[in-house]
Amino acid sequence: EAQARSEAALQLREAEGLVGDAMDAEIHGTLAMLHMQQRRPAGMQAEFDRALAILRAMDPVDEQQLAHLLRTAGEMRGDLGDVGGPQALFAEARTLVERNYPADHPEPINLLRAMCRDAQRRDDLAAATRHCDDAWQRAQRVFARPHHQRAVIAATLAQCHLARGDFAAALPLLAQADGEFAEVLPPNHPLRGRLALERALADLHAGDPVAARGHADAALASLQAAAAPPEELAEPTLLLRVLDCNAAPDDARRAAVAATLQTVLAR
Repeated sequence: EAQARSEAALQLREAEGLVGDAMDAEIHGTLAMLHMQQRRPAGMQAEFDRALAILRAMDPVDEQQLAHLLRTAGEMRGDLGDVGGPQALFAEARTLVERNYPADHPEPINLLRAMCRDAQRRDDLAAATRHCDDAWQRAQRVFARPHHQRAVIAATLAQCHLARGDFAAALPLLAQADGEFAEVLPPNHPLRGRLALERALADLHAGDPVAARGHADAALASLQAAAAPPEELAEPTLLLRVLDCNAAPDDARRAAVAATLQTVLAR
């Protein structure tokens, strides 16, 4: 329905001769995101290309709108599995953001987090940690606690530390994110379930199986309450079965771990 309404808006504007302006670019950008949400990468890319071409042809160029669209295009391409493509988009966006915004503003913070996620996908953990740490330092100055954006960035930085094996740095960030999410999100929000799973994994690596079980139970309950699909429930289930096997290893528990692991790997 959203796509049909957006396309109808374009037709109405075209009939009035309203083409090639900022609103035209915004509608094409919206269509690009709708194609992404429906897993149509070709349509997404075509609409982003149209929106970018419109903005670049404008005189003067709205650099803030162009920077936002470049970041969004990079994020969407990354979400659909394009590992190398977003880098050029982010680099162009960064030039525009640094020229048009103060350092402590939500837009550069959002861009840094997007660049972090891109570096994570490329397994460049040093760059990912650097970008996300910068975003976290700024976020603490810009957003008053509790704030959804603060929590997301804290959790993302914790993921960077976990990937590097620095559990001591990850654990307090996960606790920080969890505390803020608890104040701004309902208990059954899927983000809370995924964060609880991250906390359980960190606890397990840090040698605290009791805390790991508590967070794994919370992750499973939260994702079930959020009506997550069965394959998404496999990860907390796997962790609980690993904990069972570690506590009292036997053939049945090992088989349960192996079976659940296959579900996770298939996903």
